[in-house]
Amino acid sequence: MISQYALDAIDELIKAGLQPTPADIIRLNALGLKIDHGVDDTPLYTLRRAARIGGVWLREPTIAHHLFIADCRAILPDGGRVGTAVMRAWVLSLSEPPAQPPADISAAIDSFIKNQMMDVTLDQIETAVDFCLYGYDSTSLEFPARPQKADDQPIDTADETAAEEAFSFEIGLVHRCEAIGLGISFADAIKHTRAQLHAIYNRAIEKRAELTAPELRDQFLRDRKNRWISEFDATVDEIAARLRAEKTSQGGTEERQ
Repeated sequence: MISQYALDAIDELIKAGLQPTPADIIRLNALGLKIDHGVDDTPLYTLRRAARIGGVWLREPTIAHHLFIADCRAILPDGGRVGTAVMRAWVLSLSEPPAQPPADISAAIDSFIKNQMMDVTLDQIETAVDFCLYGYDSTSLEFPARPQKADDQPIDTADETAAEEAFSFEIGLVHRCEAIGLGISFADAIKHTRAQLHAIYNRAIEKRAELTAPELRDQFLRDRKNRWISEFDATVDEIAARLRAEKTSQGGTEERQ
């Protein structure tokens, strides 16, 4: 099936002198079909993203991992870009983070570095961490590319602000699950990733409204469609930005030749 949303967006990209790749077209069509037909094909439970670095697997964080990262940031001295990347890698290597950071957290991270990270570069660590945290992957056509950082560049304030906003959203999501009587405890809720819990919450709201208040279900469906439109527009902007950057880079290469 072909989405009219996707056709219109692709036409605008081409009119702007940009050439979307086959993967771009497939992504836009998949997102556009959700808007066109109002079908939520998001699985209730998805496998967590995973990346192997050194001798260890890092995995997409559960909400418990996000809580633990926030606790670690609060008690550890500012380690700059290197310290932040290694701390996050250590946390993402834990199958289930403890409720509180250990008293000897610095020693635990040092041991992690010596046992697992001695043969990897900072860029490799950040690539694995960013894929698990944000889904960035410069080698894949399915995920957005990871923003480039200079070797001495600190973590962007914008990145930290976005992380804090995401963290607040996750905690709010847990409390919303409690508020609608979903029957899931805080301890159990934070064992899920943000995407997993969000899918469960949305499906529960839709079914609840369907059974008790059709007018609420209509509002839910309108809100959901607006979220999908925002997701679609953000994807178009991301693709356009990448294509413009590639076009500029190719132009510079041709001039040097």
